[in-house]
Amino acid sequence: MHIAGAWNLPLILVCENNGWEMATAWSKVRKSRSLIPYAEPFGFATRNVDGNDALDVYHAARWARATALGGQPVFLDCFTFRIGLYSSHFGEVRSSIEGELAEWEARDPLKRLGDWLIENGMTAGDDLARLRQEEEQRIEEVFKQVASEIK
Repeated sequence: MHIAGAWNLPLILVCENNGWEMATAWSKVRKSRSLIPYAEPFGFATRNVDGNDALDVYHAARWARATALGGQPVFLDCFTFRIGLYSSHFGEVRSSIEGELAEWEARDPLKRLGDWLIENGMTAGDDLARLRQEEEQRIEEVFKQVASEIK
């Protein structure tokens, strides 16, 4: 960050800020969830982004590209949440997060974008369901192929 800021490099850093540091919630280690205060002293242009909103991420990325190409490095702080297990260890290492899981699951970025596309007449629910089914089938086929090559 120091070199990018000092030399005005066209660098874009995207932080997937899921609010956890291993098994510790951000609120137990910092006063603010935002990581922008860490980037600003290095001369980065900064922006908070709703990491669960595909359109906000898209617009932030366009702004970041234009800003970086204009000679200022950029830091995007994308607030999101990891719905799945946090760690590769067995079981969930974050305790007492059931309410938080339910809250963030309601903000699923794929569902939100799908709902937006339907509301704006860009697709139909049946088309999205068909597309999802086709993609899940392709993933399953690739998984089977890879698994057969391992044996």
